[in-house]
Amino acid sequence: MPTTAPSSPVPARRKRVRLSPDVRSRQILDAALVEFSQHGFVGTRIDDIARRAGLSKSGVYAHFGSKEQIFEALLTATLIASEPAPEPLPVDLAPACVRARVEAFIDEIYERLTNPRAMAMMRLLVSEGVRFPELVRTWRDTELLPQQRRKQAELATLIGSERLRGSVLAEDLSLLVAPALLAMFKQLTFGDEQVEAMKAMNKRMALQLLGLDEVAGAGPEPPAD
Repeated sequence: MPTTAPSSPVPARRKRVRLSPDVRSRQILDAALVEFSQHGFVGTRIDDIARRAGLSKSGVYAHFGSKEQIFEALLTATLIASEPAPEPLPVDLAPACVRARVEAFIDEIYERLTNPRAMAMMRLLVSEGVRFPELVRTWRDTELLPQQRRKQAELATLIGSERLRGSVLAEDLSLLVAPALLAMFKQLTFGDEQVEAMKAMNKRMALQLLGLDEVAGAGPEPPAD
């Protein structure tokens, strides 16, 4: 069955505990994801989100000015990876180290895109994004594309300009992410459980495109079905 946002009963209003703004915002976003998933964007009221988060309506507005702002914040919180400060890279990484970094990058993509929250948000983006295309375009231009450009630069630094110059990945890093998006789509649509197999093929494809498939440590090709 397709994965949906976890459902839970609406909590009863209880004595409020003072929490940090970041924690409150996460509570509101968690509540909004459930409400949007169950009732759609139009069918969800700020009152519904507030009740599920255990807040007053004004408490929600203290953090977000509208449902649209909540939706935009959910896009970033669920589909954009938080980025800690990158570790400094040696000038010349051994090919085996580069291979390990590329595989770790793909692991991170799959962990981020195929978890239940991200898939629930992707379903909302597809079904509800048409209601406010300008908001979605702004989110793409200010959040998604800048992150892709940063990742593209990291990949170029990691692999080295000489090796990357001959790869189509130098032109568009989204080619590396596309199989993960396909895995997400198959899970959403068919409840497909072959994520690990898709991830393994994604790694093989990336290493071949980068000329790293012959590097020591590459495992044998999986047997044919």
